[in-house]
Amino acid sequence: MKSLVKITGLLFAVMLIVSSCKKSVPKQINHIPKDATVVFSVNAKQLQDKLAKGNLSIDSLVKLFADVSRASDKLQKMDDLKNSGIDWSSDLYVFMQSKGSVMMGQNVVAGAIAATSDASKFEAFIKKQSASIEVKKGTDYSFAKLDDNLLVGWNKELVIAVSAKASRGFSSSGATTPDNNSDEQTLASLFGMKEADAVASISEFRDLMQQKSDATFWTNSSAALAAVPMLGMTKATDLLNETYTATTISFEDGKVTGDSKYYLSKALIDILKKHKSPDVDYSMIEHYPSNNISGYGLLSFDPQIIGDIVRFSGLDATVNQFLAKEGLTMDDVLKAFKGDFSFVYSDFETKEQPSAWDSTIKIKQPTGKYLLNIKVGDKASFEKVAAVAVKDGMLTKQGNTYVPAMQSSKFDAVIDDKNILVASDNPTLQQYKAGSAKIGLEGDAKDQPKGKSLVFFVDIAKLLNGTPATDKDDVAITNQAKATFKSLLLNTDGFNGKTITSHGELRTVNDKENSLVSLVKFFSAVNEKEKQRRANEPTIDNALDSVASPTIVDSAAVSPAH
Repeated sequence: MKSLVKITGLLFAVMLIVSSCKKSVPKQINHIPKDATVVFSVNAKQLQDKLAKGNLSIDSLVKLFADVSRASDKLQKMDDLKNSGIDWSSDLYVFMQSKGSVMMGQNVVAGAIAATSDASKFEAFIKKQSASIEVKKGTDYSFAKLDDNLLVGWNKELVIAVSAKASRGFSSSGATTPDNNSDEQTLASLFGMKEADAVASISEFRDLMQQKSDATFWTNSSAALAAVPMLGMTKATDLLNETYTATTISFEDGKVTGDSKYYLSKALIDILKKHKSPDVDYSMIEHYPSNNISGYGLLSFDPQIIGDIVRFSGLDATVNQFLAKEGLTMDDVLKAFKGDFSFVYSDFETKEQPSAWDSTIKIKQPTGKYLLNIKVGDKASFEKVAAVAVKDGMLTKQGNTYVPAMQSSKFDAVIDDKNILVASDNPTLQQYKAGSAKIGLEGDAKDQPKGKSLVFFVDIAKLLNGTPATDKDDVAITNQAKATFKSLLLNTDGFNGKTITSHGELRTVNDKENSLVSLVKFFSAVNEKEKQRRANEPTIDNALDSVASPTIVDSAAVSPAH
């Protein structure tokens, strides 16, 4: 797997340098398994163009990829790789597949696929890597093992690098035995894959490939179930059958945008159609007492969806049997909550505070204020649930309200028939309840659309400004981060009858610079600091040498000056 990471890092780096046009027909997707759990692709030309507009050094970018993928030792072969017979104008695809069971054995495959421009040139390139490499022949392709964990195959159309790990399940003695031929078998299946078995046969994936973006990210939830055998024994698998997430990623000036579409199973669609998607309630944060907001989140949904999912899965009898011990039913618990949630975090900073172990010692610690609000639903159902919490010693009833039985200096909480409120401190809680305060939202914090079922915001700049740095390297990296990251925004639409869509933005400080350029500059700086740190760390050999042969220092050289 590590070897595949290395080669993939190099492939990305070279693609950014030499690609010149986007291939109109991605034949690579005909050789990615239909049940791949994750598929990632990158449009090399668009990324290269955006980097060039930012006057970014391509050599620096290649060096970054090589360092991060721990493939620096292969940099000297970069020119050979650029002319190795790979079609660098094609898109690169990386996928991961996981399937199997405890009894039958697990099989995890990671692969990278690119198009070929000259198969004979690529074979010559492979042979140059080591005199010990043996090129073998498959059905309609050649292949070679570069090391124990990496197999590369090629023909006139494709280059496929694959790393496969498999076990044959439990033997008669109860121990697993490795399948050493899994990588060759996997490579053969990828080259000989029928269209019906490839991810290209999924219409939703083909739609994703048509979207304009710099990169795409695909997940197959039903494929992931293969690694969870117990779920296969319930109807829960039907809820995730043919359930996909298709995401496009684009690097724009001042922000990275991501747009996702969640394709749901027929069973889940039928459940969601029974429940209207409510909009988030902004009034839940309107009276939060601060104008120094570090982040907030709002979520609204119908809790009865959970009940329908449990009933569909056939687990309702088990759940109700468990709750019956407390005199409750699943419907009691679900009706007790309306499904509206809010959370606000503010006033983040670092202060000197007495140590928890020694009050005479002051240490710098990050502090902040927060408030969580959960709306209560049906009053009668909530009273039943609260009565159980009182009986179990979790809550204490005081008039018409409930408070935690165990008081804490870390938070304050109060519960009534309308809200469950948990705050960082009593003044914050009381000011919020009074309703006279007005939350101070400005800039990106206000830039959230209405009519969403989920809204999430983080002011990264404020969090960075309040984070302490412990040494000069931390200070340098923190300052670089402050000059790069601004905020994170995420919102999700309600169910539209077929799909659910969401939009996210990572905003950067320099809104006149492409976000890809800003990110590469940041990670290059971090990588250089990490390399310096590793270089300055004493090795075991050096430590032993210093003990065995102590350095003799001229006393005159270290005597204090007068």
